[in-house]
Amino acid sequence: MRGSGRMSMGPRPINSEPRPWGNIPWRGPKMDRKEDDQTQPELAYESKIKIFDLLKPEDLESYQEITNKIANGEYQMGLEKVEFSEKTGGWLVLLRWYEQYYQAPKGAQTATEEERPNGQKSSWG
Repeated sequence: MRGSGRMSMGPRPINSEPRPWGNIPWRGPKMDRKEDDQTQPELAYESKIKIFDLLKPEDLESYQEITNKIANGEYQMGLEKVEFSEKTGGWLVLLRWYEQYYQAPKGAQTATEEERPNGQKSSWG
């Protein structure tokens, strides 16, 4: 994409304090925390990039879903460049975003529900 489109660079600053849960999902094995365990989940990111052709209903729907998740704090905006296409007569959007998620830190005790004695629940995950 070339031309003079609107561009924003990011990611935007976020509160890096772990927050049980807010809008951010969990990925991977659940943490098996005991009452006295101070281990906290870590916030991680996965970068995504896509060019959306907003004349295509599936691209428009996907773009709206992603930007709604950016607006509610689940994702972060990295880059957005909007350009009118003379060829198609529609708008193209180059979007880079970061999907945020919590995960157990390396070395943290994890367990599946089946491995927990007496049906105990973990406090994270």
